[in-house]
Amino acid sequence: MKCSKCKNDKLSKEFPSCIITERCNHIPSYCFSCLIKNLDLANITDQKIRKCPECSEKLSVKELKLISLAWDKVSFKIDVGNIGKAKTTQNINAAYGNNNMEEIYIVLLNGQKCCFQYNQIKNIPMLRKEIRKKLDVDESKQKLIYNGVELQDQVTTHCTLQDYKIEPGSHIQLIIVLYARSIKSLIFDLFWGYPANGTQDFLDELYSM
Repeated sequence: MKCSKCKNDKLSKEFPSCIITERCNHIPSYCFSCLIKNLDLANITDQKIRKCPECSEKLSVKELKLISLAWDKVSFKIDVGNIGKAKTTQNINAAYGNNNMEEIYIVLLNGQKCCFQYNQIKNIPMLRKEIRKKLDVDESKQKLIYNGVELQDQVTTHCTLQDYKIEPGSHIQLIIVLYARSIKSLIFDLFWGYPANGTQDFLDELYSM
């Protein structure tokens, strides 16, 4: 889908799933990011009249709160600056209200984010097993990146999260490996559309060793 404001092609999940008010008679064509910027929801109790940016219908405080809540829960929103960076205990307490937040996050390239209990992950192999249980990704296809460094498995002594200075609240990037072997060059021939003959693949992969 293309956002009518920023003109960028985005995934359907990056748009509101329904109209922002029952008085709107159009589908939402503003992406979530542009909608939030337009409505300026930092202080929705400031008596400022806010309207739908597409049809100018006035929005109530209740409707604005629902939009803000939906924005907080979207799955595609990632704090890019936080990926691979450790949070200090002081920063964690400030962000989460000192509620003993003991979790780490695994982030995929598609925006999906899963949390794991920090104290239950004793080492990197155990983290891989938990990822396989929750995301159904085999350990051999997991490439974990933290702070620009790939997390490695040691045969004799397993590396722990502490060895990589991974603290509670940290984000670890998960890259799913297509082939666990050395490929010199890889070319993707992408096609998007409905196959006329029913045999054409949407993703044709051509690679040479």
